[in-house]
Amino acid sequence: MPEQDNKIVIVSRPQVTGLWAMTIPGAQCIEYYNFMEKGDVVIKSGAEWTYGKYVYQVPAVAEPGSPVLAMRIQYDNLQTDCSGNAIDQRGEDQQQYVKWTGSSSMDFCTTPDGSQCFASLRRVLP
Repeated sequence: MPEQDNKIVIVSRPQVTGLWAMTIPGAQCIEYYNFMEKGDVVIKSGAEWTYGKYVYQVPAVAEPGSPVLAMRIQYDNLQTDCSGNAIDQRGEDQQQYVKWTGSSSMDFCTTPDGSQCFASLRRVLP
């Protein structure tokens, strides 16, 4: 009888992993962010969809400030997004601070202390 392999494997994944929705004020649609475990991100906004890479960095325990989410857009289908814009975002770097407002909600902010935020997202799927 072969020995059973009873190893326990712990897999860590970024806290942002999953599908998130952002309602844009005044827009007729919802923008979706799908952060995958290995650092890929797909963003769907209206007829536009983009693909890129992301890094989620949490500050060390002793360091003040919020986690940082950095994204580089690699593909853009050049269609119109929820805001009515059709902008080529290929090669664009985006960086924002993440302010957690609940276990299933976060804000994107421009300041490390989370005092100036511009977008709220809610988790749709884990």
